[in-house]
Amino acid sequence: MKFKIRTTTSLLLIFGTPLIAADKGIIPTPDYTGSFFERSTLTGDWNGVRQNLANHGLQADLKVVTTYQNLFDGGTDSDDGFVSTQNLLIQLDTGKADLWEGGLLKIRVESRVGESLDSVGSYSPTNANALFPSDVDRVNEETIGITELVYTQFLTPKFGIQAGLMNTLTSNANELAGSLENTSRFMNASFLLSLPELQTVPSSTLGAALIFIPAEWLLGSVIILDTEESATKNPFKTSKGSTLGTEWKVKYQPAGLPGAQTFGFLYAFDNEFTTLDQDARASFPLGDPLSNSAKK
Repeated sequence: MKFKIRTTTSLLLIFGTPLIAADKGIIPTPDYTGSFFERSTLTGDWNGVRQNLANHGLQADLKVVTTYQNLFDGGTDSDDGFVSTQNLLIQLDTGKADLWEGGLLKIRVESRVGESLDSVGSYSPTNANALFPSDVDRVNEETIGITELVYTQFLTPKFGIQAGLMNTLTSNANELAGSLENTSRFMNASFLLSLPELQTVPSSTLGAALIFIPAEWLLGSVIILDTEESATKNPFKTSKGSTLGTEWKVKYQPAGLPGAQTFGFLYAFDNEFTTLDQDARASFPLGDPLSNSAKK
């Protein structure tokens, strides 16, 4: 078993699910309009069709990130890295769709092609975007998987529930570093996530959660999920323990400026926590430092 208490300025509530509803619905409506150099997406509003769908609760966004890295000196190998990842996210806000209030359905499909640079001799991967979908059996190989299929329902403005295949890419998200889903800040994984959490929080797994908003300045959640990674596997065939967690965000405004502090707790049980290379999100090219092969 393993537990950890974490204090941070990031927000991890139900792994990135928006908790504050807009005028109607849960998620904010993006603005796809504007010229090529001004709009938020490459393909724009599709002659008004995409914007109209978003106004009525249906959002579909495809993100493609391609990177090239080359090691000029040092490291453990002279190979370079070229990898491309694709992330398709579809969201249906039932309130905006005039179905029922307080519901949100999210579906995410991720794929990866190419081989990333992992020969620098560090345990933390240098290109975090190349880690997903997380598949320990196909590291640096082509892979694809459904990594999110989750439904959220607010029963009151201050309480909601969530269940399904959860995606934790927005874990530890903050304004300075962003998150594993945000590729506009840092590439190195050590800037985007807490490596010890890899042992207890997979990137995609079955789970259920309770959402609490007792006050405007206080947001909280309680969650239980499988500890085993399910990004490219059948999530109903996991058997490597469970993780229980809770996190509470306290918002404040010192000198009129927005700020927040988040307090979280994770407790995992019925799993093996001593094997360092059991997660595809970690990169140690010499193998597990605790294994015999690493000692040669």
